[in-house]
Amino acid sequence: MYVAQKKGFYKDAGLEVKIVQGPENGADSLVATGEGDFGVSFQDTMASYVVGAGALPVTAIAAIIQHNTSGIISLKDKGITSPVKMAGHTYATWETPIEQGIIKRCVEADGSDYNQVKMIPSTVADEVSALKTDQVDCIWIFWAWAGEKCELAGLATNYFMFKDFDARSTTTRR
Repeated sequence: MYVAQKKGFYKDAGLEVKIVQGPENGADSLVATGEGDFGVSFQDTMASYVVGAGALPVTAIAAIIQHNTSGIISLKDKGITSPVKMAGHTYATWETPIEQGIIKRCVEADGSDYNQVKMIPSTVADEVSALKTDQVDCIWIFWAWAGEKCELAGLATNYFMFKDFDARSTTTRR
């Protein structure tokens, strides 16, 4: 989007585009309230936004990335290299049913007890600081954003993707 704007693609198509950073809870609410015409969201959270009693008036139209890159990041010295290793550690939870369902399924499928994961309600805005200051041991991230940020900060981390532990955590078309 930024490249298209920089190269003048929007202008060439007769579009006046202003790119703004969405709020912490995602662009979905901006689009739903009419404050934005188009937003970028995460496939992990879209389901809860488009179905049920609290559905938002938004429509998913395309995927920007081919495969879901979300997973769990932790400091390397914590030894959290897979869902089973989350037991006994603190995890920053958004407290959403789909998020906790995915964590539960992956932890149990990997051979551990979900109840042994210490859930800390938190919407971590700065993953680097949260990990460095031991606010939590592990965080659900989207690699292209937070993973890159942790690498740029020089953090030694472990990272595993949900798709590597439970194929139901991703969707594909074969």
